[in-house]
Amino acid sequence: MIFRLAKILLLFFYGHYAFQKIIRPAPLPPRRLALADGIAAVLAVCTALAESAFPPLSILVVYIGLILLIRFAYSNSFAFAYAAATNAFGIVLGAYILSNALLSGILYGILHLEANAVSAAFDLVTKSIVLVLIFPCLFYLFRVKRFRSGMQYLNSGEYSRAGTYAAFAMILLCIWISSRTAVSSAFIAAASVAILLPFLILVWWRRNIRKRYLSLLRRQEIDALHTLTQKQQAQLQMLRNEKDALSAVIHRDNKLIPAMAHAVRTYLDAPQPQNAVGRQLLHELDEMTAERTGVLHAYESDAHSIQSTGDVALDGVLECMFEKAKALNIRFDTAVTEFQSAQSAQNISDADVKTILADLIENAMIACGGETHKFVLAHIGTMHKRMLIRVFDSGTAFDLQTLDKIGTERITTHADSGGSGIGTQTLFALKEKYRASIILHESPQGGVYTKDVSVLFDRLDQFIVKSSRADEIRKFCTRKDMIVLREA
Repeated sequence: MIFRLAKILLLFFYGHYAFQKIIRPAPLPPRRLALADGIAAVLAVCTALAESAFPPLSILVVYIGLILLIRFAYSNSFAFAYAAATNAFGIVLGAYILSNALLSGILYGILHLEANAVSAAFDLVTKSIVLVLIFPCLFYLFRVKRFRSGMQYLNSGEYSRAGTYAAFAMILLCIWISSRTAVSSAFIAAASVAILLPFLILVWWRRNIRKRYLSLLRRQEIDALHTLTQKQQAQLQMLRNEKDALSAVIHRDNKLIPAMAHAVRTYLDAPQPQNAVGRQLLHELDEMTAERTGVLHAYESDAHSIQSTGDVALDGVLECMFEKAKALNIRFDTAVTEFQSAQSAQNISDADVKTILADLIENAMIACGGETHKFVLAHIGTMHKRMLIRVFDSGTAFDLQTLDKIGTERITTHADSGGSGIGTQTLFALKEKYRASIILHESPQGGVYTKDVSVLFDRLDQFIVKSSRADEIRKFCTRKDMIVLREA
């Protein structure tokens, strides 16, 4: 009785733990959490009393209890509660099956124990060990970098349901296996399938994470392009207004300048030019010169400027980079959206933001320094409420050797111009500090910008390279922390 009760409570706890890891919901209020725990305890006691008559009851009750917990305690729909509970409990049962298979293999395969000769007490001890082993399996599974982000895609509905069906099939197989008392060929076949299903779920999980990240990157690109398009439309309207103003000046000059030339010629051709007339002509010429100088100065000043971030120090960094780009004959633009709330919520230091931004912009200007067309764009904003710093440039593609060593060794491709590689080491140190993701993206040919570097403060601590040269990069680069995605 005590073992059955402990088993049910542990399975329910493991299922709840797995759900929190794969979905990462908001914490429950204390009263609601106490109510959920109380209901789970009552269900566990009732199930433990009835399980001797129907052994699969514990698995069924824990599964249904998880669905109800997610549905009512976390206020989710039944469809989502079913998908989340099925995947969470499927992961728990997968850990249980693999732990049981491993321990059975050691006891009966390596130590050559006879199943019929094992006492009830020894069998109880082995079952208890299997139940205890589930937690380290789950703990280390969610420590794996690839699976640390959970199954956030379950909220979107844009995912393959094959893994959910596999988890549901594993739950049904476990219910059926636990109801069998004799070993038969059907039992062995069901057990074999149940052992394979956890691996299929992991493969499905990994593919959906990859699919979700590609979708996030695509949305990030769309957001950045949308911001850039809005800014360019505003600049285009400003240029149109300036063009209209200049056109009006030119239209007027087409009439005034010939008239003024005629007046000057008449004055010079006069037998005795009058000083008063000369001074009047000079005064009118000075007024015309001053007016046109003011118009042209306003045109030159307004045609290209830095978008304000709302932070004086950060604006100073952008202004400094703007002046440096102007000296290098590089077109430098900015695209700024609201980011202060995300920066504050994620507790990101102003000094670190300025360091990242300055390093990325400087590297971008160096990259496009030898190109005929030199363009750099700095985007500061958010993606899914996470702060994002992204810098585009029109330079050459990423060097493969640099990709293989960047962040792990002090490496630079411009040592001849004073580069030391400290900037990239600092960038990766800040990546570790904030568990941010660095995304290097090579754009398809034909656009203004050929590549970009993003720092996304998403707490995933990933290093991603997205390129049409994915196969070449995978072949050359041997580092284990790089995720290489193919650019469509």
